[in-house]
Amino acid sequence: MADPNVIRVPITKGGKGAVVEVNIGPEGDVPDAVLAEVYLQGLKVLLNRGMSKIATKGLEGEKLAQAQEAAMKVAVANLEKVRKGELRATRAKADGKIPGEVMTEARKLAKAMIKAGMKEAGIKVSHVEPKEITKQANELLADEEVGPEIIAQATEAVKARKEKEETIKVKLKALGAKVPVNAERKAKAEAKSKAAKADGLSAKQAGIALRAKPGTGQPSLRH
Repeated sequence: MADPNVIRVPITKGGKGAVVEVNIGPEGDVPDAVLAEVYLQGLKVLLNRGMSKIATKGLEGEKLAQAQEAAMKVAVANLEKVRKGELRATRAKADGKIPGEVMTEARKLAKAMIKAGMKEAGIKVSHVEPKEITKQANELLADEEVGPEIIAQATEAVKARKEKEETIKVKLKALGAKVPVNAERKAKAEAKSKAAKADGLSAKQAGIALRAKPGTGQPSLRH
């Protein structure tokens, strides 16, 4: 049975699955001298949860004050959840990586959401550097509440697109099968291919050879 006093802390840059086990028990790894800092850093994360949709950058005056007030309401609500023990535990990431095409779609969705939020806040997209929108989109994807929902939407979108592409492919194949084959053109193409294999020529070179004037070795000119 796992020791309840030991927590596994993910190390982001340590590689896939990298963790450091920390004993938080009375005789563990965290002395009283740094306990306040541990609480501060932990509570900073917990109390700032659920604010990904609250944009403050670029705002001024009343709009900025309204956004800040909304953020404080979320923080107070999060503190109440801490008191009641209602905050959900951080979910471990799945071992399997999210497919690149899904992440591309998810990032596109996240950017669209950020732009929609900017519009609501009265900020023009043309007034913001693209890298800032990408940065905010990445933060949105990293949000433990919003991120999984966006990934789920992206997964469904990619799945639907693939199904549509497969349907189109089947229809195109069926349509292609209905196109009548010209016997004369087929015979010429097969002769060209046969000549290419026999002489080690490319298909294009074989075609030129077939059109050459008898005895000259030079291609004839078509009028």
